[in-house]
Amino acid sequence: MILKVHTNITRVEFDKEDELEAKSLESVIHKGIDVLDPNRYNSSAFRIHHTWDGYTKMYNFKEHYFPNGLYDLAINALKSYQRNHEVSLRIEDHRQVPIIEPYEAIPDVQKVTLGDKTITPREDQVKAVRAAFDQQRGLIDSATNSGKTLIASLILKYANSDGKFLFIAPSANVMNQAKKTFEAITGEEVGTWQGDHIDIKRITCVMAKTLANRLKDPSAGIKLTGKQNIENKQIATNYTPLFKNVPNTRQAVLNYFSHYIPKHKYEHDQIKMICRFAKECNSDLSMQAYLNQFDKDYHKALYKHGKKKYDQYYFARDYLKTVTITIVDECHKAASEGYQSIFRHLDNSQMMIGLSGSIRPEQVTRYHMIKAYLGVPITKIRNYLMIEEGVSATPHIKELSISEPKDLDKLVQPELSQGKATPLRQYQLEYKYGVIENDYRNRKIAELAKMCYNLDKGACLIVVNSIEHGEHIGDMLEELEVPYTFLKGSDDTETRQKTLDATKDGTLRVLLATKIIDEGLDTPNLQFLIYASAGSSPIQLLQRIGRILRLGKNKKDVFVYDIVDKTSKFLYNQAKSRHKIYVEEKFDII
Repeated sequence: MILKVHTNITRVEFDKEDELEAKSLESVIHKGIDVLDPNRYNSSAFRIHHTWDGYTKMYNFKEHYFPNGLYDLAINALKSYQRNHEVSLRIEDHRQVPIIEPYEAIPDVQKVTLGDKTITPREDQVKAVRAAFDQQRGLIDSATNSGKTLIASLILKYANSDGKFLFIAPSANVMNQAKKTFEAITGEEVGTWQGDHIDIKRITCVMAKTLANRLKDPSAGIKLTGKQNIENKQIATNYTPLFKNVPNTRQAVLNYFSHYIPKHKYEHDQIKMICRFAKECNSDLSMQAYLNQFDKDYHKALYKHGKKKYDQYYFARDYLKTVTITIVDECHKAASEGYQSIFRHLDNSQMMIGLSGSIRPEQVTRYHMIKAYLGVPITKIRNYLMIEEGVSATPHIKELSISEPKDLDKLVQPELSQGKATPLRQYQLEYKYGVIENDYRNRKIAELAKMCYNLDKGACLIVVNSIEHGEHIGDMLEELEVPYTFLKGSDDTETRQKTLDATKDGTLRVLLATKIIDEGLDTPNLQFLIYASAGSSPIQLLQRIGRILRLGKNKKDVFVYDIVDKTSKFLYNQAKSRHKIYVEEKFDII
């Protein structure tokens, strides 16, 4: 077998192995690089239908490749297999020049200008930039408020490469903030790509959702008619991929079909036609060209029916081939299919760097998928170090117990008994009556917000997970005559910016917000956080606390009011999980 190592993926090819041996070796790689999903027993595909083996699917059986972040695992698995089996293994390195050097030495101390501010990058930030150039691939595990965008700016400023530089942002707000920072520090115009607005420059900030949407299968939803079009599709999808770049193609085709049992009647004539050509053609190149022609004709017909989708797809695909440096902000999201589809198209990105303060290795499946393309942490900047160095404000955690309603189970039981009483259903009902529609709890939150408002020592942020919950708290705030603004995901960019500006200048002192507040918020005037949403997500918790840690004028201490729900086991366990994170982060619990 041959492992062909490319810039971001390793392709697996077979020369001497027969079909059975090839499948066995691919299974060895799959089991070696993939991990068992801890939640596999919740999947009917694993538990009932047995169509999934419970492992993550980072090995691509259809196209025979795996991401290079898992290369060492694959080699170890194959070497272990070789101890008991005769297997020839050849490794071919097809990577481009693997190192992108800084165009000049990165100084220990330097000054950069951001607007009307002059900033000296901290030692840990410079260390992170150097780690990016040393390792070329990896995660910068950097706490919220540690200056991740500044780190990205310095990487882009010093990078010496002829290719394009891509910054992948999770939201428009983050993208636009990054653009301003990059332009200030690099001194060059930075492009943005959001929806149909495309402005490609050497450095371009792109929303992840925009790219992912462009890279969706353009053939989806297109139904071809006509005998020849249908035949082209069947051969292009069923057979052509099996022999792509396979050595001794003619013999491989004949060997494969000599053992193949057709599942459909139409396959018999197609197989005869393909095998006849394999016997009559005079070279393997002719065989490859013959099979590839079906693929070309199939996609030509698809393009005719879906020109716009194909043009968008090819534009995104071709642009990503020009990228040599990729920086992914909030990379804890990178396990999603949208991000993974982007990574699969970054054929020539020699540097792949992820930024996040919410990397959780204990989330086994998600972490595995992230490191498959971006690698492992190469440097860490922790919250408590930022606080000790006086870079971040000191958070003081006050846990406030809620024990009403005392009969939450009696509220939940009637609805629970009407359907299937699953743990998930029970939690949803307990969250509904214990959190969202809990008038006692919502009034306490509103009263707490009024207290913060009356102190007039900075703005108060109340975070919720749903619009409905926010509206209930909003009603209570209005009863108490507390001025506030409710920021939601449906608000347009202009509304969001006006709200954030009002929070910054002190004219808005109570901000109620949904999950939109989790990323990309720069509001140094926030002094109080009321954690009204419950939940146990460490990523969400640390992001939300990070929103208030930015130092401001006369702001060295901030206060987090955590609502501890003792009305149900589910909700109380979530509160205990949050408490554990406060302890791990060395926050002051009062």
